[in-house]
Amino acid sequence: MQEKNKNLLDNLDTKIKSVEKNLTNNLNENTNTKYKEYSNGIKILFELLLGFLIGGFLGYYIDIMLATMPVFLLIGIFLGGISGIYTIWKKNIYKKKEIKNNLLLNFSSSNNSLIVTDNISNIYSIDLKTGNLNWKKNSKSSFNSDIKIKDDRIYLVDYDNILHCLSIKNGNIIWKYISDNTLIKSTKKVSLILDDKKVVFINSLGDVNALDLINGNLIWQTPTQKSSVVEDSFSIKYSKLVLDNKSIFFSNNKNQFFSLNSKNGTLNWIKNINSVITPIILDKIIFTISIDGYLIVLDSTKGEIIRSTKIDSKINLKKNIFFN
Repeated sequence: MQEKNKNLLDNLDTKIKSVEKNLTNNLNENTNTKYKEYSNGIKILFELLLGFLIGGFLGYYIDIMLATMPVFLLIGIFLGGISGIYTIWKKNIYKKKEIKNNLLLNFSSSNNSLIVTDNISNIYSIDLKTGNLNWKKNSKSSFNSDIKIKDDRIYLVDYDNILHCLSIKNGNIIWKYISDNTLIKSTKKVSLILDDKKVVFINSLGDVNALDLINGNLIWQTPTQKSSVVEDSFSIKYSKLVLDNKSIFFSNNKNQFFSLNSKNGTLNWIKNINSVITPIILDKIIFTISIDGYLIVLDSTKGEIIRSTKIDSKINLKKNIFFN
């Protein structure tokens, strides 16, 4: 009996020591992790502050020399902040040959990931905290659109008018939709928008396509150009799509301003307005600027022009960067 009790006590003592050892190891690991995170946080904060301080000091010195206070002080703080952010992490994603190709990059971010596309058919994800490359994919065609992110999915369009839906975790293709294409590629960036259930984009032919966010099924499609105009589609430039109150608004440089029903794609109204500026909508009032230099105010419900005012003639809007 005594020997049995002794064995029970020994087993119990062994288990207690095992639990104590595990607790001690976990505590040490957590403590070390916390110290590492704390140390990294202090280092990042120091590098940021150092960038601001150096930039501010140099700007302050220039202001004293030129008596321009506080112009260069503010510029120095701004540039110093950028420098501080850059020194936190910097990774060379490209080879020297690729860098010589005059890279054009598009960015979007979600949580701790920076999503980047370029004009040599790459898309990749970078960890914003460390700068490490999460993943990198290469496409048959370069991407030519805004980058939209929703529910761990990336939505973007390439030069072949193909809408891609990718996983933000690994860059794998979830689905893709192939719309009609043209032989001559337009350099104008494609616009796309998201709502709770669908993604909507306008391709280089002027077709507005709405697809289910989850499976990529086509919900509706609305052509905005006649077949005779499609041949000159490379010369057509569109404003960005704007979604407001269940309607989609956009315009082009062919004297067309559209309002579509976002649910089924039917045309609400169309007006003769020549503009590629992204329309601004406030309280059912649309504001846009025509290529001719007119500030135009419309009623978003019926498309009636409320006011049209000529902007200063000294401003040459046709050469303005916003119209290129």
